[in-house]
Amino acid sequence: MAAVGQGRRASVGGLALFVVLVALIRPILGKLACEESGYCSLGKTKQFVGDISQLGNLRKLLESTAFKQEIILIQMSGSKLYIEMMLQLRFDFKELGMDHIVVLASEEDVCKAFLTFEKDMSCVWDNSLMHKHTFVDFEKAIHGRIRFLARASRMGYNVMSFDSDFHIYRDPYPYLKGFPMQNHTLIATMEHSCGMNAGFMYIQNAKTNGPAAWVFRYSAELPLR
Repeated sequence: MAAVGQGRRASVGGLALFVVLVALIRPILGKLACEESGYCSLGKTKQFVGDISQLGNLRKLLESTAFKQEIILIQMSGSKLYIEMMLQLRFDFKELGMDHIVVLASEEDVCKAFLTFEKDMSCVWDNSLMHKHTFVDFEKAIHGRIRFLARASRMGYNVMSFDSDFHIYRDPYPYLKGFPMQNHTLIATMEHSCGMNAGFMYIQNAKTNGPAAWVFRYSAELPLR
């Protein structure tokens, strides 16, 4: 077990060194990829860490971390084994020049573990009260994501939500804000067996009481009845 742990730390350390080197040579490589869309948030956001079950804390998070009313949400389930994937995805976005990102963890301890590697990143959890038998861990994680999308979109924010096992190679905003997707309020990946897949979702320009915001509110409310 010790050897596995040491290997994991070495892997994360090597990844961090790579990102530092990229940051140092970026001025030589030319302009940031985010300049095309205008969503270059790197160095322009503030960190927030805390429980967002209370509306006041969710508002503080969005005011600190969102950029131009946009926020990128990365879901991390209960296992700390997902930390390396989370780091990679954040580094993908930072290489593009974006950092309006928040990690949604299953609990405070998972955030603490993640923040030992990325001390300046926003990381939150949701301690909303519910019966202990309502969800298994995976279901609780998905419900927390749906609840975040419901709440943030009703507060006027656009939310781009990812699973942790994604890689981002290009700025997604020129596609999401260009024709024809700029006319769509809710965009998601599809899976043949179950229809809409929660691995990637984007909600933009949603009316507070419109159909897209209602989908997430109703999806969060229904399992709790």
